[in-house]
Amino acid sequence: MVQETERLIFRKFAPTDLEAVYPIFSSPEVMKYSVTGALDKSGTKERLFEVIKSYQDNGFGKYAVIEKASNLLIGYCGLEKPMEKDFLQPELGYRFVHKSWGKGYATESASAIVETAFQEYKLAEIIGFGEPENVNSIKVLLKVGMCYWKDAKYFNKSVKVFIMTAEDFRKLKK
Repeated sequence: MVQETERLIFRKFAPTDLEAVYPIFSSPEVMKYSVTGALDKSGTKERLFEVIKSYQDNGFGKYAVIEKASNLLIGYCGLEKPMEKDFLQPELGYRFVHKSWGKGYATESASAIVETAFQEYKLAEIIGFGEPENVNSIKVLLKVGMCYWKDAKYFNKSVKVFIMTAEDFRKLKK
């Protein structure tokens, strides 16, 4: 697992992160395109423990993203098994507190996770979802080298699905 980038530190989530991650999961603006929407404290705790369990179950998960300059948890980024059975590939996902938007943190962290997915985890392919209106998230997926694959339904929402294979990653790194 990549531990850090120029401006960010990545680490596994711990139960003690509940208070730090609550502003992300409870924000209607940040969670606008999430299948769950904004979560209350109980929902945040449940989601946090699902993320922690993913490390054990899958060998990967979403990681806490710490801004080096402030030493604050500003978001998360990582891979997760999609919650719908129609999709088998690990899903790249990220969310950041609103005040950190527009600083390139999503692209910086997603790039690091993509590299980890193929170089360390040796995955064959990964996917990412973006609702058509979520233009900024789609831009991140494209910037890290993912390609549009297809339109689909994910929890009854229309989404654009992006994909990257290990071969795509190798070509990108040449």
